[in-house]
Amino acid sequence: MTLKVADRILETSTTIGAGTLNLAGPASGFRGFSSVHSTGSKVAYIIEDGTYWETGIGTLTAGTPDTLSRDTVVASSNANAAVNWGTGTRNVRQGPAAWLTPQRDELLNFKPFTGTGAGTGNAHTFTYEHGIAPRGYSNGMLIFYYAPGTNTSSTVNVNVHSLGNKRLKIKGADPEIGRIKGGDLIVGMYDDVGGVVDIINPIGRDQPRITSIASSATPTPNCDTDDLYIITAQAAAAAFAAPTGTPVDGQVLKIRIKDNAVARALTFNAIYRAGTDIPLPTTTVVSKTMYLGFLYNAADAKWDFVSLLGNI
Repeated sequence: MTLKVADRILETSTTIGAGTLNLAGPASGFRGFSSVHSTGSKVAYIIEDGTYWETGIGTLTAGTPDTLSRDTVVASSNANAAVNWGTGTRNVRQGPAAWLTPQRDELLNFKPFTGTGAGTGNAHTFTYEHGIAPRGYSNGMLIFYYAPGTNTSSTVNVNVHSLGNKRLKIKGADPEIGRIKGGDLIVGMYDDVGGVVDIINPIGRDQPRITSIASSATPTPNCDTDDLYIITAQAAAAAFAAPTGTPVDGQVLKIRIKDNAVARALTFNAIYRAGTDIPLPTTTVVSKTMYLGFLYNAADAKWDFVSLLGNI
């Protein structure tokens, strides 16, 4: 939940202990938390009595009296733990606290998401430059860093401030081996639905998605997973079925086919459409490689045949 912010919020409290505070109302000339925020609002707070202090994130509950829970203590005079308040009156105000202020460098440029990448090519670690550790992964959180090495596995993890490993994905898929190079800039965004960090900047080269089979009587490419569909040794007549998956307008599908030294008849589902200038082939050429190129036409729901190269 996004933290709520407002100006001139200052109340007092005489609550004893390290738990939820009862708020005694606004100081003269200031506003109370509940005059601006509603029950359940998450706010940054600062508590101080002239000797001890505490900053953190709390939850407001409007009532009689209003209360403020101390959910996450970020820093305090008690070794960054909750202060066990004694008798007396203390001020409770809404931030800004230093840890909540957007970070700038010495040239006053904002650098809120940059940090240091370390680890190995398959196991990255990330530490925010401002040094303030987040308390967990939040949907949409961003990280900017340079990859520590080239990945030698399609399973690549990143661990942000020791919060636990999360898989790195590119367009929702695991990166191909060697896709991420040491020194590559990684701009990652956390997705709490998949529990992964998506790399949202261009990185490396998109590798074609390839399916290869030896032979099939009904070859069936999957347009969700196949950019190139390869048949290496077709041993029977081939009746190409409609590709599975959900194509998008303009999507390209390529088919490479070679027989097993015997010419094989080729037929195609009606979703494959050819013009009179480039007809669909009706047979393989013995022991030769043939390439067929199709372009999806969403308006007509057809895979239009746009290229043919044979006798290779």
